[in-house]
This record gives sequence, structure tokens and C-alpha cells, in this order.
Amino acid sequence: MNCPACSGLIREGSLRCEACGTALAELSGETTKGMIHGPRPPPPSAHGRFRPGDILAGRYRIVECVGKGAMGEVYHADDLTLDQPVALKFLPQELSRDEERLRRFRREVRIARQISHPHVCRVHDIGEADGLPFISMEYIDGEDLRSLLRRIGRLPSEKAVEIATELASGLAAAHDKGVLHRDLKPANVMVDERGHARITDFGLAAVAGSVESRDIRSGTPGYMAPEQWAGTEVTERSDIYSLGLVFYELFTGRLPFAPPGPGWPLPPDAALPRPSTFVEGLDPGVERIILQCLEREPRKRPPSALTVRAALPGGDPLAAAVARGETPAPALVAEAWESTGLNPAAAWASLVFVLAALGANVWLAGQSHLSQLVPLPKSPAVLVADARTILASLGYPGPQLDSTHGFSRDTSYIDHLMAGSRPDSWRAALGRGEPSVVRFWYRESPRYLVPHRITEFFPNEHDPPASVPGTVGLELDTRGRLRSLAAVPPDLDDSREITTPPDWGPLFAAAAFDPNAFSSVEPRWFPSHYADRRAAWEGAYPDAPEIHVRIEAAAFRGRPVAFRVIEPWTEAKGAAAVSHWVRSEEMMPSYWARLAHMGFQLLFMISLALLARHNSRLGRGDSKLAFRLAGVVFTLVMAQWAFGAHHVPERSELEVFFGGLYRGFFALALSWLFYIALEPYARKLWPRSLISWVRLLDGRFRDPVVGRDVLMGCVMGVGGILMFQLARWAPSGPGQGPPRPDMPPHPGELLALRGVSEAISELFAIQVNILTYTLLIIGGLLLLRFVFRRTWLAVAIHGTLYVLVYASA
Repeated sequence: MNCPACSGLIREGSLRCEACGTALAELSGETTKGMIHGPRPPPPSAHGRFRPGDILAGRYRIVECVGKGAMGEVYHADDLTLDQPVALKFLPQELSRDEERLRRFRREVRIARQISHPHVCRVHDIGEADGLPFISMEYIDGEDLRSLLRRIGRLPSEKAVEIATELASGLAAAHDKGVLHRDLKPANVMVDERGHARITDFGLAAVAGSVESRDIRSGTPGYMAPEQWAGTEVTERSDIYSLGLVFYELFTGRLPFAPPGPGWPLPPDAALPRPSTFVEGLDPGVERIILQCLEREPRKRPPSALTVRAALPGGDPLAAAVARGETPAPALVAEAWESTGLNPAAAWASLVFVLAALGANVWLAGQSHLSQLVPLPKSPAVLVADARTILASLGYPGPQLDSTHGFSRDTSYIDHLMAGSRPDSWRAALGRGEPSVVRFWYRESPRYLVPHRITEFFPNEHDPPASVPGTVGLELDTRGRLRSLAAVPPDLDDSREITTPPDWGPLFAAAAFDPNAFSSVEPRWFPSHYADRRAAWEGAYPDAPEIHVRIEAAAFRGRPVAFRVIEPWTEAKGAAAVSHWVRSEEMMPSYWARLAHMGFQLLFMISLALLARHNSRLGRGDSKLAFRLAGVVFTLVMAQWAFGAHHVPERSELEVFFGGLYRGFFALALSWLFYIALEPYARKLWPRSLISWVRLLDGRFRDPVVGRDVLMGCVMGVGGILMFQLARWAPSGPGQGPPRPDMPPHPGELLALRGVSEAISELFAIQVNILTYTLLIIGGLLLLRFVFRRTWLAVAIHGTLYVLVYASA
């Protein structure tokens, strides 16, 4: 008879056309099942080198020869010791003395024994009979997939999906052990008596990354991936290409191209024929995953066999686990089927939006940055030189052992301006630079300035405390004019001379004030350290005569030890607002507030530890990714320390280093506890939302799903900040001016003015804060979800609370 598709001649008894592979009739599942279980073709030879009944190695009794070819012989035998059937695989006689082939033979056993899976043929051991080595393995009473397809053509859709799912599962088990099959084809797949598939023959298998360049092209040419055929590389995705070819045959009964010749089977510009060309009504999802497996570029193929399995109909184990109420394993989440990301048009549009919104954010934020509004005519290095010049004019010796500097801001002045009768005029007031809302502080000491607080990397105006005799600190405005001075006098006064009254003139000169414009008044403020003379004056700023100021000064033995310019807003707040003078208790939280804060932190840490212990005992915690996240956080904190700490060339550097280690290990432990304690619950409730996160922590930086979600995260992030900026600039009433300049989202701008190293340190600190806030947000969302039992309600409440708290900050 002739084939209805190509009119080719079909031999009697054949079920498909050998020319085009078209099956003569659509077979039902029952028919296929019968063919699988029914009579099979006889073995290639009735006898091999051993006959039925022969006893090998004193243990195995030969039943029959079930396979014979160029690569050796396979026998069905009975294991007399364990009383179970086994298969014995022998090398060909001419290869049994080949050292290289024997080495591969042993490697096959060593590699295959690592894999234990229902859809992988189990390998038991290696033995020798009559000087001939053999492998003992599981005996599968069935038929190889190649001969099955030759007999019946393509499999029915349901049976093909079942076999395809089993093959993907078996290959995933091999890849999970780091094993590449390298020769996956229908001839190396057995279908057992129950109709289940088993992957066999690991003779060419190798550990991923260990294949030598001369051995890359080992395998069956018709089932090689393009990169394997070219001899460039062989990876897990090469096995996935071969798996795609097996799938193609399962569903169509034929290969997509002719048997290969000297070159690659298809020209570079040729397209694979779609499986639906040969099979009507083929599931689009099946066709899509087959074509993705057969992509020429490895990076475009599915990243793993588990991903392939999840993409097959009914093969989403993640959805099944969620439906059963189970907590899916992290590997199951990572390999869950997801779309391959954004299409190019959407990706480019998103990228353009991110860049445009980022530029708009930079411009809008710059309009309210103090560094943009306040004149900064002098660099930090010049201001340091001005500070040293002022100290020299006041009678202080040359530079001491250690010094440091930085910038601060006077938020009281901003409050005063914002509360004024003309809120739209404060920008002009700030731009005038007098008084300056940004202050430059400078400290030097005869000892190294190491912060007393172990959690601080860099000394500031108050830490370490000014207690060492000779320590001096001053504050300048951005033009280098003195605004405050605080010095520590000697501990011991051994001078018996009567000192002359101090000369206050250098102080007025350093502050650029005219002494004649100020009137003497009674002093009211006490300096932070002992002084034997005090004085005070009242007047106004030269460039802002409408602002009344008070000057307080103190001296010891004729040398100034304290100086302060006090504005009306500082006077109204009292001593609590003066940094270099007596510190009021109003600046400190109450005893009960501190105690409550410490108690809450302790309770929080204990709760995290108990949850983490519970999840670890149940095996639900993902320790691998938890340690990776904790390692990233630790690295960021230590990088922040390396760039931002005030390093000193003596043993005090150990204190600085251990302070960095303390913060690093605290952040490591906290992030690890957070992840182990909370991630299993998030994985149970919202597993698909964690797919890209798990892949990112697993190091799949080029995964398209990771790229998609990172890009979408950037869109949402810069979009949210842009909306915040626009809301700040939106007028809320008549006369409403621009937004307050010292509000978020730029709290670290003055820190960055210190220099490049400090700016880099602040960038690392921002990343740590982002990770911390993300974990806190997830923790809060999970808590609300457990309380209200509805995800949408938890998200709504969480979002509302976040907006209200952020808006009130």
C-alpha cells in the first residue's frame, strides 16, 4: 500500500511510512499500551559469548542475551546471591583490553551509581568473568524507545506527555548530581513492562565542567547539540537539546531533520519544522517547550530539566505542592516554569522609562538638596586649612596626632524658615549663606580619634567624647567663618602667674564679625569644660542684619576655650540644642523608653531564633540561600567599614576592625535568622513571587526571569520615587514654596561631601539598608497575612500603614 501523506510504498505489516514517518492510524492509549506490553522483537542474537545457564563470577546465571552490537553485549541474568534479576553489560572482546575504554567503563559505574531515581536505570557494581569486565545493573523487562517508535510510530499525546515528564525527571536527577549524560537518545531509553521510561547507558556520562576539549564531540551525531557538534562546550543545556529531540520523536514519530552528514544537520539560517506541521491538534504548550529545548543558542534553552518538566501539561509540581498545602522545596521554586521574560519592545520601553525617571529624580532631588541650595565655595581640604589657621591665631599649636572632619546641618534653622510668614522665600535665605544651614566641623586630638561606640565606623562631633586635654573642635560655615569652638583645658594647672584678660579680637576676626557692632552683655551659657573667664555680646549678622545673634565665649589662662554664635531659634530651644556646650538630659530618651526599646528588640530576636529553630528541625529552612544572603550582607557591611571607617596606624585600629566585625556578624546573624524564620512561610504562601529571588541567590544572573523582575523592580522603584518627588513639589496652597530641603530620600548627601571614599561607603550602607527594609516589609506582610488570613487584605493594610508612616516621617 501507499502512504497517504507522501505516496511512498509501505511494506506489509508496517505501521508507519519509513520515508516520512507518518503513522497509518491514530493509535489510542489502550492500543499503545498493548503494543508496549505485547510481544516484542526477539533479541539481536539468540546467543552471545555466553549461553543460558552459564554461571559468571560464581554469582550470576545467564538467562538470555538481550542486546548485542558494536559497543558490547547485554545479558539478562539472575543474581543467585540476592535472588533478583539483573542486567550484565560487557565490552566487546576487542575493547576489553583497551585501557582507555576500561577507564571509561569504570567511570560509567562510578558516575551512574550516584544517581538514584525511579526513571533512571540503577547501576549496582562492576565485576569480571573469564578476564572480561562487566557492569551489573537493574534489569528492565521492556523495550527500548527506539524500537518501540519504529514499531508503532509516534505515541498518543497522553502517553507521550507521560513519557516526556518521566524523562525530564530522570535527567533532572542526573543533573542534580552534576552528571551530564551526553548521549541521550531513544535507544538509551527503556520502557518497562508497566509503560514507564528509564534512562540508561551512562557510558559517555561525565561530571559537569570536567569534559576535556578532545572529548566534547563524543556521542551520537544525530542527537548532539550544535555547540557539542562544534566541539566548543557540553553542558546541562546540551543534554536538554538532546531531550528536545527525543520529545520531537515522541510526539511526531520522526526527527526534525535528516540524518547528519559531514556538517551540522541544518544550515545556520534554516528553521526547524514545527511539530504541529506533522501532528494536528498538538498541545501548544508541548510544541513551545520542544522548540525552546531545540534553540541553537544554549542560553535560550530552558535552564534545567526541572523547568522542562514543569512546562509540560500537568507537569507543574509547584502548583501541585501548593494545592496540597505543602511548603515547596527551594529547588522546586527555582525550577518552576515561568515565561522567558519581557519581549524586546517592552524591555527597551522599560529601560528607557527607568533612565528617564532616574534623570528626572536626580534633577528634582537636586532642587531641594542642601548641597545645591547652600553656597559651597570651598572644598573640604580648604576648610580644613581654614580651621588650622583659626586655631593657630587663637594660640593653639600645630596639627596634633589625629584629626577628622565632616559636615552637619542646622535643622532648627530650617524649622524657623519653614514656620515663617513667607514660606516661599526660604530658598533665597538659604542661598544667602548667612546664617549657614550647613556647617563644617573639625576635630583634632593628641590621641587617635577612635569612636567609643563599637557600632560606629567614623568619629563625629561627639564621639569619642572631648575628654582628653588638648582636644579641640570647631565649627565653620561653608565660607570658612568660625561659628563655634570647644577645647579641653589641661588637667593640671601649675601656672602661678596672674594671666592678663583674654583677647577676644581673634575670635571676632575668625567669625568675620565687627566687635564695634556688638554690645557686651552678661554671659548666660556655661561651656562644657572649665574656664576662668566668660563673656557675651549681642548684635546681628553682617549679611543678615534682621537676625539678632548672641555670642558666648570663655577662656582659660588667657586662651579661648569656648565660642558659640547663638541664633534666636537656638536660644528658644535652650541648652539641649547646643552641641559643644552642656548637654541636656532632654536630648536622651527616657529610661523607660530605652528599656522598652531594648525589651522589644530582645523579644524580636528570641522570636526569630525560635522560628528559625522550628523550621530547621522540620527541614523547611533553606540554609544554602540563607547563608548566601547572609554572606552578601556581611560583605556589604565590611566593604562599608573598609571605605568609611576612620583607620588609625596603631593598635586602636583593632578596635575599629572589631567594631566592623561586630556589625558585620550581627548583620549576618540577623539576616540568616530572618531568612530561615520567615522565608519558608513566604515560600508556602507565595512561591511564584520568589522564583526570580531564589534564582538570583543561586547565581543565575543571566536568567531572563531574573532580568525581567530586576527591570520591573527598577521601574517600580524609580517610578515610586518620582511620584514622591512630584508630590513633594505639588503646591498645596497659596504661597506654598518648594519642599523642605532636609527630608528624605537623600539623608547621606552631607556624608558624601567628605570625599570619594565616604561616598562609596555610603553606597554600600544603602544596599544593606535596602535588604534590611525588604526583610522587614516581608516580615510585616507575613504577620498581617497570618492575622487577617487574606493576602489582598494584608497587602492593602500593609500598604496603607507604610504610606501613613512614610508620610508622617
